[in-house]
Amino acid sequence: MHNSIAAIGNLADTYPYGEATFRDMWGGAAGVRAPDFHLRSHLSVWKQMAVAIERLAANKSLLYGDGRLYAVLGLVYLALLYGFFARFLSRRM
Repeated sequence: MHNSIAAIGNLADTYPYGEATFRDMWGGAAGVRAPDFHLRSHLSVWKQMAVAIERLAANKSLLYGDGRLYAVLGLVYLALLYGFFARFLSRRM
């Protein structure tokens, strides 16, 4: 398992509303291409969430420095979101 992030570029025009000029990249000729970058990680989804919670709580005081607060807030948010959609869908039927 690696603890690294890779940024991968794409030479295809995947974003037609923006453009950037690249010269002599990867042995190709000068041209205009749209920037398209994807971040990938080798960590599992649970480990990524743990790292995100740890970074949210870093260097904060009192209750805000405890990662469990953010985990509880995330669960409350998901429960409220579920309740909203359940109520919305029950009214439409």
